[in-house]
Amino acid sequence: MRTTPFLRFCGAALSVLAACAALPAAAQTAQPWPARPVRIVVPYPPGGTTDILARLLGEHLKDEFGQPFVIENKPGAGTVFGSQFVASSPPDGYTLMMATVSTLAINPVLLKKMPYRPEKLVPVSLLAKAPFMLVASPAFPPNTVKEMLEYYRAKPGEVNLAGQGTGGSAHLVGEMFKAAANVPDLTIVQYKGSAPANADAMAGHVQMHFDGINTALPLVQQKRLKALAITGDARVPAAPDVPTFVESGYPSVVATSWYALVAPAGTPQPVLDRLNAASNRALETPAFKSRLSAEGAVAGGGTQADLVRFVEAETATWRKVIAPLKLDVD
Repeated sequence: MRTTPFLRFCGAALSVLAACAALPAAAQTAQPWPARPVRIVVPYPPGGTTDILARLLGEHLKDEFGQPFVIENKPGAGTVFGSQFVASSPPDGYTLMMATVSTLAINPVLLKKMPYRPEKLVPVSLLAKAPFMLVASPAFPPNTVKEMLEYYRAKPGEVNLAGQGTGGSAHLVGEMFKAAANVPDLTIVQYKGSAPANADAMAGHVQMHFDGINTALPLVQQKRLKALAITGDARVPAAPDVPTFVESGYPSVVATSWYALVAPAGTPQPVLDRLNAASNRALETPAFKSRLSAEGAVAGGGTQADLVRFVEAETATWRKVIAPLKLDVD
C-alpha cells in the first residue's frame, strides 16, 4: 500500500515516543514552557465546531498552564492555508492547530500538489469525533436506508444526493455510500456549502444530503428534515433513535468528522506530552462534555501513539474511497 509522507513521519514519531518514554521523568517535566501566550490556529472561520472546540480547549489550557491560549482563525482552501502556516512555524510549542480529518487524512491523499509537507505536522491529541447524518425532506417517502434504495431503484433518475463541493467530506461520504450500496449512477449534486444543500433538501429540489450531525441534527429536531442514518460505528446520545449504516446493513459506511490538536514537527516532546495529558483532562470537564453532547460528538482522548494509529487507519479508509474517483481538485 502506498504511504503518504505524513504516515511515514508518523512511523518515525512512534519510535521517538518510545525513546522518550525511557527518559527520566525530571528531564521531561523540568521545562519553562509556556512562558508566554500560545496560539491555536483554526483553519476555518469562527463559529463552527472546529472553532468552538479550539476555544473550549484554549480556556482549559489557559487555566492549567497559566498562559493565554489565543485562537487565530486562518480559513481557506479546505484547511490548507492554516496548515501551511502552522507547518512553517517555529517548533517551539507556541503555535498549535486544531486539525480535522481533511487536514490529516483526506488532503494528503486527495491533493496532488500540497503547498506544504504533511510530515511537518505532528499529532498531539484527539479531541472528538462526530458522524455524518443522511437527511432528507420530510416529504421524501422513504424513512430508512433500505426503503431509500428500493425507492431509488424503482424510480431511476428521480433521487439525487447533495454534496458540498468536489472532494469535500460530504461528497466523499456520499461516494463511500454509493460504492457500498452498489449504486454508481446515484447523482451527487454539488452545492457551495451545507446551508444551500440543506435548503434544497428541505424544499425537495434534491432528495438527500450527507451533512455533519452538528448542522443536520437541529433541522431534524425542528422537523424540517428527517434522518435516515448516521455514519458512526454506534448510535450517539444526541440522536438515539437514528440507526447507523452498520445497523442498516452497510458496515463499510463508517466515517466521522474528527478534530485533533497538532503542532509543528520538531516541537519538544515534553511539551507535546504535557499538551496531550492536559487535553485528555479537558475532555473530562463538564464544559467539554456538554458541548460535545450538543454537537452530537463523542470524546476522543488517548495517547499520541493512539492518534498516529488512528490517522493511519483513516488515511487508508479515505484512500480506498478517493483513488477510484480520479478527482482533480488542485
